[in-house]
Amino acid sequence: MKTINIDSNIDEFHNFFGQVQDSTETVIVWQLDPITQKRNIFHSKLSEVTNSDNSISFNTLNDSAYDFTSESLYFYVESRMSIFKAEQISIQNNFMSVRYPDELKFLDEIEDDKLKAVFSAINPNYVKVPPSFHEIAESKDKGYTFVSGEGRANQEAPDWHKVNGGGRNEKIETMWKGAINSHNSQSDHDKALFETELSFVTLDDEDKKYEGQRAAPRARPPEGKIVIISSKTNPDKPQETLPLFDLSRGGLGFMTISESAYAKGEVINILGFDNNKFDEPMFVIVRSVREADEMGKQFKVGCQFIDALQAEDEATKEVASS
Repeated sequence: MKTINIDSNIDEFHNFFGQVQDSTETVIVWQLDPITQKRNIFHSKLSEVTNSDNSISFNTLNDSAYDFTSESLYFYVESRMSIFKAEQISIQNNFMSVRYPDELKFLDEIEDDKLKAVFSAINPNYVKVPPSFHEIAESKDKGYTFVSGEGRANQEAPDWHKVNGGGRNEKIETMWKGAINSHNSQSDHDKALFETELSFVTLDDEDKKYEGQRAAPRARPPEGKIVIISSKTNPDKPQETLPLFDLSRGGLGFMTISESAYAKGEVINILGFDNNKFDEPMFVIVRSVREADEMGKQFKVGCQFIDALQAEDEATKEVASS
């Protein structure tokens, strides 16, 4: 990611916004709603650049009214693979003015794909070019390291941008490890859905994501997020929807009120999140079950993602040993 700072490159800012205005290209503007934790997204056009006071103004493409709170806004120019964050000056119906951002960020292909995946999972029409989901092999060539946890809830460093000593730096083979079928690759829908779930972080974490962090040893999702699960080891168990505690590329944790509901070594099908279902389930293995409060009324089940073949092997072993 390349970053240009306004303090030392004001002329580049003027040129950038002037070119976006002249090209009449679409700018995606969004904000994470602090109540619903959903993204409000608008296709917009940069209609005015005012160099004298370093401000820019936008109109919605379909003349619908902007529906934003007073918080900061995020902007994505797809054709230029650029993202920035700006403070509002005013919003009137379908017209909005904001201050120049402090920084312009230009994404590389992998970062751009990840951002497009978020928009595509919400509505494919938000982006013109769908993400290509670069493999980690390409990522390593560009110097990236993806980090996964050890399949347990991470209390010591819940902030997703910190890499703590409790986890392992582990390169995984693909963008995510769940639901890898030995005969068929996971669908674009499933990839995009998982990338979207990783993006559902709090407003503070949204800022941290914007700062260019690329790995997460367990992002804390917004309160109220749920995960839909069933047991592969014990298929007679009913399907459940349980509170999602944490999530990363390496695993997830969920909450339960019974310590004996799920056992270490049990294989679980991850069917979806909230009301969104995967085409094919992801698979996890339970690595830990521990108290989540001093009263012993809630328990955190820490799980690690595994592929389909390992899920089958582990589930068979558990059944055989019971």
